[in-house]
Amino acid sequence: MGCYNCHGKHPRHGAPTMVQLADKAAKHRGRSGAAAKEAEELRRGEPFRRIVAHEQLSPATAESLMQWIIDGARPTGNP
Repeated sequence: MGCYNCHGKHPRHGAPTMVQLADKAAKHRGRSGAAAKEAEELRRGEPFRRIVAHEQLSPATAESLMQWIIDGARPTGNP
């Protein structure tokens, strides 16, 4: 989906890396409904920091992505 373009080893535009995102999201591990809530916030964005790529994610894809990040964002394959 291109997430690593901004959130990879060499982040762009001040974006956090996937590792940083996973560290921040670790507090949600084991919480029921956390991925859905975080996905909604991801897609909604903030009034002054809209990220079109985030807004274009489907609700289901955003939730899967947030669950993966909450679970530690362990890459599979070649990021």
